[in-house]
Amino acid sequence: MYRPNGSDVLSGNDRFEGFVPDLLQAVSKKIGFRYEISLVPDSKFGGRANNGRWNGMIGQLITGVRVDFMSSS
Repeated sequence: MYRPNGSDVLSGNDRFEGFVPDLLQAVSKKIGFRYEISLVPDSKFGGRANNGRWNGMIGQLITGVRVDFMSSS
């Protein structure tokens, strides 16, 4: 979920709030990894197209193009 930014311009992971961003931050501090939260370019969760390929988050996860982990929340 996008974080309300008031008068501040937020960027990167600071744009998001909620369970998943909080969990990622806690786990990354505990075991030491870097991450970047990004939105799916086509704004879709995922569905199979007529050609059999998947779009959205599912498509990116299957092809491994941009996704190592995904969440719909």
